Amino acid sequence: MNNFATPLGKLTSGLFTSLYPALPDFKGRQVVTLHNQRDYIFFRRHRYVFRDTGEKHNGKIFQGKGDKTTGSERLGGVKAGEDLGVRVGLQELGPRFTLKLRRVERGVCEGIEWEWKGGSEKDRRKFQM
Repeated sequence: MNNFATPLGKLTSGLFTSLYPALPDFKGRQVVTLHNQRDYIFFRRHRYVFRDTGEKHNGKIFQGKGDKTTGSERLGGVKAGEDLGVRVGLQELGPRFTLKLRRVERGVCEGIEWEWKGGSEKDRRKFQM
């Protein structure tokens, strides 16, 4: 979640956070990024990729091309900050899309909490989220 600082942005952030609950024991390598810029929400999905450079560390060479272990298993027991010759990058998976918030409704019959008004985009310096 990036740039959801206003009260409406925090409400929207909470809605998206409820879709992806925090699981601290999850061992996956995929992340979802929701970025707010100029009242548009950009949705991107990435996967961590471990790239080895083949440098030695403690007498072992981290090649990783033929073995089936993940990067975190190969790097187990190594102190943080040590240069292992392993680089971490992000690979975009998709889908990727852009959202525009039109309205936020609370409950079934309680009414509309916030609604987008078409003429409000004329001022390019004023943003809601």
